[in-house]
Amino acid sequence: METNDGTSASEVAIKNNRIQNIELSRIYVNPSQIRRYFDPDEQEKLKNTIQQNGFKGSILLRPLPTALKTSSNQKADFELIYGESRFRAVGELGHETFPAIIQDLAAGSRCR
Repeated sequence: METNDGTSASEVAIKNNRIQNIELSRIYVNPSQIRRYFDPDEQEKLKNTIQQNGFKGSILLRPLPTALKTSSNQKADFELIYGESRFRAVGELGHETFPAIIQDLAAGSRCR
């Protein structure tokens, strides 16, 4: 996605370095993330908390590297770096957007 001056949406987001709502469909969750298990009971508690109190916080994204672009994630512009449990909970609750901070991080910059 590009702006009128040809700047990509991810470039604008990085320059602004602020929290913004990003469509979940534009976020790629790398299957190589360090964390692989999400306790179902903890996820349910997190969903309940979000339903009761709203969402407070954000996730961390980086522009999706070209090397990770595939036919299955062609709509994605960003890679999830931090906050997968929150990302999953919000998605399961049916939200379409998520507050995120976007930073231009080097490959291999992954958090739990």
